[in-house]
Amino acid sequence: MSTVVHPLSLLLIAATWLWAQDRPEFIPPADSKVVNVKAYGAKGDGVTDDTAAIRAAIEANIDKNRYAGPAFYYFPAGTYLLSGPVEGRAADHTAWSAGWRAGVILIGQSRESAILRLKDAADGYGDAKQPRYVVATGSEDDQPHESGRGNRAFRNSVINLTIDLGRGNPGAVGIDYMASNRGTIENVLIRGGVDSGWCGVRMDRDWPGPALVKGLEVQGCDWGVHMDNHWEYSMTFEDLTLRGQRVGGFYVKNNGAFIRHLTSINRVPAVVAKDDGNSLVVLLDSTITNDGGGAGAGLVLQGLAYVRNLTSTGYTVAIDDISPRNQDVAGDAKLPVRVAEYRQGQVVSNLGGNVAALGLPIEETPLYWPKSADEWLNGASDLQAAVDSGKPVVYLPAGGIVLQKTLVIRGGKLRKLVGMQSSLGFEKDKKQVAIRFEGDAASSVILEHLWIDGVVEHTGAGTLTLRHCDLNGGPVGLVASGPGKTFIEDVVGRWSIGKGHRLWARQTNAEFGEKPLLTINGGTAWILGFKTEGDNVCLQQTGGAVELLGGLFYTFNFDGRPAVQVDGGQFSGSWVYSRNRRNLHVRERQAGGDWKDCVTGFSRGLALFSNKPAAEQPKP
Repeated sequence: MSTVVHPLSLLLIAATWLWAQDRPEFIPPADSKVVNVKAYGAKGDGVTDDTAAIRAAIEANIDKNRYAGPAFYYFPAGTYLLSGPVEGRAADHTAWSAGWRAGVILIGQSRESAILRLKDAADGYGDAKQPRYVVATGSEDDQPHESGRGNRAFRNSVINLTIDLGRGNPGAVGIDYMASNRGTIENVLIRGGVDSGWCGVRMDRDWPGPALVKGLEVQGCDWGVHMDNHWEYSMTFEDLTLRGQRVGGFYVKNNGAFIRHLTSINRVPAVVAKDDGNSLVVLLDSTITNDGGGAGAGLVLQGLAYVRNLTSTGYTVAIDDISPRNQDVAGDAKLPVRVAEYRQGQVVSNLGGNVAALGLPIEETPLYWPKSADEWLNGASDLQAAVDSGKPVVYLPAGGIVLQKTLVIRGGKLRKLVGMQSSLGFEKDKKQVAIRFEGDAASSVILEHLWIDGVVEHTGAGTLTLRHCDLNGGPVGLVASGPGKTFIEDVVGRWSIGKGHRLWARQTNAEFGEKPLLTINGGTAWILGFKTEGDNVCLQQTGGAVELLGGLFYTFNFDGRPAVQVDGGQFSGSWVYSRNRRNLHVRERQAGGDWKDCVTGFSRGLALFSNKPAAEQPKP
């Protein structure tokens, strides 16, 4: 374990991230084929009980094309009063999978204007020892579980909503969340009053993730976020705000939690991590404040942990290591303390001696929200003409279109190609290039909520962003060979990054086959949250620089292949294994020399592997 701590007397780090400065508003065009809950009788007037109407909207559409093109359930501005749970579930709970279905996407007009409010003292929400959800997504399963647990909860999402837990509901849970491989809680506020709310977001069922939680704020409740479960499959968080919790901010046990931009304002611990040998906490660029002053620990950590650029204020202990190592980091009741780097658990390298993380520069994901209806253009009839039209946003209504030739995006005024969780691509040969981005350095285009059957190529100098997408392009879904930039958020698929290209990825999932899942050929890649499945080499690097902050490698049988193979270049990373383990973590060589294998005495995971020598020994 190594720690670098700097007391700060004047510097206070602001907790206003880019996300909070650009709140989205989503008003879909009339022909977008979203499911408007008001069409099923929901009033949104804050007086009428809308529970039955919202359930009816979901039940009428939940079995329609739920994999490649599941429905958006749209909540226009209003306050929707609830007396019971809203579930991603068919009407017949005795049918297949106990009625639970994948592909449930709840999306509001905006976080500020679309509110789901639980009635005061609602029936079934009065006991904190028996928590009950207001909103729940679940997993499909051939062996039905009433709870909705499982690992087939694909694309479940909750976006642009406020969930108000009312008064007198101490057992209320805002969202009981399940998602698999891809899914998001995005731009959501959960409010628990002084006498309401056991938890904002709960992920205690087997098996949460991988998925992305971005722009979530939880006010009040006993816990802000609670993950107490089996050791699969990890979750990624960015721009997470927790304030006013009564017991703790974020609880995780036996799972991976990879977090950037946590802002906690509490009189209780910001993070509590418990471990039976399976957990990894990564915490980056975060601020924790004890607004009661002068008490307790900010982070309570057991198991593997990697913390970087943490500012702690008001806690007498910044980090409480409750493992047998007991290597705490002191805080200060009055002055901010900055923890530059903290490692709890194994630190290994083929270099031996002291090593350092790469600390690659981090750029924020480009976002764009249409400001008026004039910005939208339907691309279903002639997609190429639509992207060339000069309109900022081209949309595809729910459903899908079959490409006859490669769609070429040249940049220009186009800012976003968005589906209503729509599919596009080639009907048969998915190895063809479905989309080619050729934009110049001034162009920035976002592909969002798409299932793409074919390869996405980035050959230009501009910026391409993929958010909430499935890349089904055969062995490689994304090939980035140009000199530009790529951003990934919540994407399923493999990718290859060429020399000179720069990539930032938040939550990516890649699985199976014989070839490596992610390939970096001379490019630069920063990755927060990476889940794999299968016995592949998870990441293969040839030159360049790669920083992996939080991985969950799901290996079936150790067949001698390393998790990571580095043929030149700089690499640092942290990860754990689920199911079977590999004792061969990294195979590495430099300048064409001999291969060196990092075979360790532990098999579960590590806090940090690096091949970058530290400039000097960090001082605790």
